Order: sequence, then structure tokens, then C-alpha cells
Amino acid sequence: MYLTFDDGPTSAATPEILEILRDYGIKATFFVVGRMARNNPALVARIREEGHRLGNHSYSHEFDFPTESHFISSLKGTHNQIKNYVYRHDLLLFRAPGGIWNNWRTQIGNSDPSLRRYVGPIYWNVGGGNPNNRDDADWKCWTKGVSVSQCEKSYLNQIYSNYRRGYASIVLMHDINRKSAQMLAQLLRDLSRDRVQWNFELIEDIPAVQEMAF
Repeated sequence: MYLTFDDGPTSAATPEILEILRDYGIKATFFVVGRMARNNPALVARIREEGHRLGNHSYSHEFDFPTESHFISSLKGTHNQIKNYVYRHDLLLFRAPGGIWNNWRTQIGNSDPSLRRYVGPIYWNVGGGNPNNRDDADWKCWTKGVSVSQCEKSYLNQIYSNYRRGYASIVLMHDINRKSAQMLAQLLRDLSRDRVQWNFELIEDIPAVQEMAF
């Protein structure tokens, strides 16, 4: 299983999420938004210091990039915020906001020498597994007033569905709301009590990801 967190870092949720992950000895991947990283440099450093990985999630969480220069500046802007915490042996990981991607973005990414090293976009299959249907995403739960327990149950159902089909789960959560930290605590508690022995790894450990490129 692979835990990923998007849209942070924030003081509202990231520190608590890091503490929970530390308690369980789990490493995760944080796809950070550049402007959030700029505003919270200590959290960016802490994420890496505690053994997690940092990924690029655009500078301002843009869904649309009207021009080539806009796309490049967004990704480079975030890269500049995290580059000191991405080591030589690390993969440069990119997740597109909303999972939105197309051939135009691929061509632009591959045309720029500094972006060509990125692999992605990194998708997910738990937490609104289909980018076109986010009803099960944690942020959607909080927007709709769904309880932490109900949202966690939805995540568990998706994880078990993947398990029954022989798929690993790439779990998407967001470190922008404390309720997501509360749900993470419940989720890991319940999984730790399960008859299944769940193994948690980093996204970069997936062989297919190691072979990806823009």
C-alpha cells in the first residue's frame, strides 16, 4: 500500500499526519503545492527529515495551464521550493491537480531539460480512484458534511476492493484539514487490527513508476 498526501503542507493537518505516520513507522509521499511549500518551509524540511518523499503538485494547484510558459513556470516554481530536499537518488515525482493530463502537457514537460527528469503524472486508486468521480475523496467528505468514520469506511471499502482484485492501493488524502489526520489515525488503527498483513511502501518503489516519464 502507498500513502500519498496532496495540497499541503499546512499547519492545520501536516504536523499531526507526520506524528501519526511516525507512530506507525510508515513512510509516505507528499505532493506539495509550491505556494504552500513557500509559506511553510519548516514543514517541507520536516517531511523529508522524517524519511518521507516530496513530489510536485504544481505551484497554485492549477487545473488549467493556458500557455506553455504557464505550465513550465508552475512546475519549476514548485521544484524550486523542494529541490533542496530531493536527493540525487530520489525520483522526481509529479501529480497533476485533479489527475488532469494530456499529450500537450507531456510534450511540454519533455521539451524542458529541467522537467524531463520528472516521472508522472502519479495517479491513485483510493480516495476518488477515478479522477472524474471524487465522491470518495476526503476533501469531498468534509465539503459534504460526511463524518470522519463514514469517510474512513469508504476508504476501507476501496482498499478491500483493490485487495480482492489483486491490486495494490495508492491512497490519496489531503493534508489541508485536520479531519483528514483524524481519518488517517482511524484508518491505520483498523488496518493494523486486520487479518491481512498490510505493507506500506513509497511510490518510488513501484517498478512501473521507476520506468515512467512525462
